[in-house]
Amino acid sequence: NLTPSGAKKLFTWEHRKNGAISLPDVNFDAGFGGPVPFISSRLGDLRFFFSTRQEKNLYLYEVSKPELYQESYLLKVTSDINKNSKLVYTFYGGVKEGTTQSRGGGTSIMNSSWDLASQVNSAGFTMPWRLFTNEYWSPTSVRNQTHGIQYTSFINADSYFDLSLKIDTKDYLTGHGPRRDTTNTYTIFGSGDDVWLADEAPIGFMGQPMFSIEGRLAFGGAISTSRDSSRVRTLTAKGNYTRQLNNNQQIKFGGELVSSSLDLKFGSQNEFLPAGNYWSTMDVNPYRLSFYLQDKLEYKGFVAIGGLNLDILNPNVSWYEVDDYDDDFYSSNYTTELDTSIERAKLDVKSQLSPRLAISHPITEDSKLYFNYGHYLQMPIAQDLYRIRRKSSNELQTIGDPNIPMAKTISYEIGFDQSVFESYLIHLSAYYKDISNQQDYTQFISASNTVNYSRLTANSYEDIRGFELEFSRVRGRWVTGFINYEYRVNTSGYFGLKRYYENPSDQRNYELSNVKQAKPRPIPRVKSVLDFHTPELFGPKILGQNILGDVHMNVISRWSAGSWFTYNPNNVPGIEYNVQYKNNYNFDVKFSKTFQVGKLGLKVYADIFNALNIKTFSGYGFEDGFDYNYYMQSLHLPEEISSQLGYNYFSGDDKPGDVRKEGTDFVPFEWVSNVNFVENPNSRPIYYDKATERYMQWSEQTGWNLVDQNFYDKVIENKQYIDMPNQSYFIFLNPRDIYIGINLTYDF
Repeated sequence: NLTPSGAKKLFTWEHRKNGAISLPDVNFDAGFGGPVPFISSRLGDLRFFFSTRQEKNLYLYEVSKPELYQESYLLKVTSDINKNSKLVYTFYGGVKEGTTQSRGGGTSIMNSSWDLASQVNSAGFTMPWRLFTNEYWSPTSVRNQTHGIQYTSFINADSYFDLSLKIDTKDYLTGHGPRRDTTNTYTIFGSGDDVWLADEAPIGFMGQPMFSIEGRLAFGGAISTSRDSSRVRTLTAKGNYTRQLNNNQQIKFGGELVSSSLDLKFGSQNEFLPAGNYWSTMDVNPYRLSFYLQDKLEYKGFVAIGGLNLDILNPNVSWYEVDDYDDDFYSSNYTTELDTSIERAKLDVKSQLSPRLAISHPITEDSKLYFNYGHYLQMPIAQDLYRIRRKSSNELQTIGDPNIPMAKTISYEIGFDQSVFESYLIHLSAYYKDISNQQDYTQFISASNTVNYSRLTANSYEDIRGFELEFSRVRGRWVTGFINYEYRVNTSGYFGLKRYYENPSDQRNYELSNVKQAKPRPIPRVKSVLDFHTPELFGPKILGQNILGDVHMNVISRWSAGSWFTYNPNNVPGIEYNVQYKNNYNFDVKFSKTFQVGKLGLKVYADIFNALNIKTFSGYGFEDGFDYNYYMQSLHLPEEISSQLGYNYFSGDDKPGDVRKEGTDFVPFEWVSNVNFVENPNSRPIYYDKATERYMQWSEQTGWNLVDQNFYDKVIENKQYIDMPNQSYFIFLNPRDIYIGINLTYDF
């Protein structure tokens, strides 16, 4: 029974969140070290170094936490036990607090502006939930501690060994924030007996559904659903031995044991609709062993390194042995009482030998050829291996497989280095990587549809190939640096099928689909780092300091061709990777000058990121899929692209990433078969009249007129026809950032 005025005031209260960032980012970094007082000389020159870092980076807009907060502490204590042995103890502790990106217990934390913008890009009806409340995502924290000790001993002039032991602990905590105070204590309008009171919504968590006055903003229900209370402990023991046999040969061997304790509890909890909840729990203790042997030969500039790695992985668990479509295990028939009767088998230990070879061969005094070859294994993600995710109805959604093979990369690289005038270096290399047994998921569906789950498999593969050309100036009185060009091509796909139906008819229908291998187009890249500096003794000396000496200006540039993607709104057969984003580039500039006064060092610096304030289209800011298509179809794409897409188009030389000139009005182009049939014409658009093949505009005073040529040219020049994303504040995410600071050091 609210009046329009009252409804407006309540709407304003419910949407009162201010997205402006008012607090500064904070970055504090300090370190201190030296001999341990009183006991240093008696304990092998016992010395320490302690450092701490605290960093607070405000989010693009406030979510369950206003910022990403990180703090860390490092303590390192070193003792020379004797002239040939050293013992080092290291402690590292830290915490990371922020807002999780996951809605289901994942460990990803929002870090950058890009993370925040991606969460409201094409978010549809949930977008107001994400922007006008702080409760859509859950707050999360990760606390970690590391204790390590390392012993190094030189046996003689030709050999030494080192032993180390490290214990890592990580604790994850993700849940909803403080619950909402539902007491109506805030006056919205009125007074006395006619006062309208409201609670603090949308602040605070509420599990039951609640909506704003107009019904679009939810500040209760399916919000802050992510939960995680996992703990991971890892023990790592490592040893290495190195011996120089003679002037030409060195051998090295060692091993590593990594034992993990995974107590994982994570999932999704919706208090209002518990039927959609799911949870994953596991308590496993896998371990792996690695051994290596390496032989290095050197002779007159020729270097050859050969090695062999042995990796042993023990899942250390008994795993379920059930049929792919077992109804009692995979469907809602499952019970915890039934679990004990399900057959299990102890999994085998997996081992793999991996050869390595590196050869560097001089051609002349100033050039060499080199070749690298190796097999490398990637350990599977532990939580994926052992995951068993069930809905609240006990129906299984996702299951791991600790028995899948380890992902394997076979890498080849050949290169050439040429030194020029002892100051320049030309580097050319070509590489190829064949990656197999990558983790993916395969779906299984029973004939009755009571079983429908995804199982972890290792059927994915990827090929990476390319070459690099780099030109460096390694010595220079005024300038040093490098310019690097890289050309890379990726191909990916999978073996077998992504879905298996128990029903043969459904399986045949599925296999009729022709899934192609993904072959994205190559994306060349150029990067450079140039260090312009003055000689140390350059310029006049004032108060004992060369004010203009040793001044550095680093220019860091990056250029990348635009990525290719498929735009096919009408699903025209045969179209893929047909559109390319605009090329993008960026320049960062860093200035620094160090003054040394006795034991005191003072460094003055300024870092300018995106120094030219280049506005690069982020690809975000779209309200929904319609908004995205409005932008894409407003572009005047090249004829060979737009003519294939199945809609009325205007051709030109636009690319995705082009934008309307800032400060100009939107002037859409409209394609019509005949302007005389247009109902309710508008004076803003430029109409293309197919009947006469002319560009027309409507005027309330004079009706249809030919478009003024100067006006038309200006619209084309400014790209005023581009329908920009509705969320304009997320279109550009790389503003120029300037950091000015000083760094103080004191040598005690």
